[in-house]
Amino acid sequence: MKTTNEIEKQLEHKTSNTFYIDTVVNGKSVHKYSIKVHDKILGSDSLDELIEYVLDNGIDPTTLLYTDGESTGETLYEFITP
Repeated sequence: MKTTNEIEKQLEHKTSNTFYIDTVVNGKSVHKYSIKVHDKILGSDSLDELIEYVLDNGIDPTTLLYTDGESTGETLYEFITP
């Protein structure tokens, strides 16, 4: 699993505006979908793009998924289709 610093460095070079080290307001993500990785929240308005980023960057897909800042009780892995 990648460290927070490795993830931050990758995100600095990411050109897509759909994925961010997330902005948090009152402890909740401002994006539709988010996950917590180490001490950071990563968010996207597209679940597919969030899953793609997680898989492409070696982030654990069993990470708990949040929708509109609330825990879904599900992991990203449950949304991965072969």
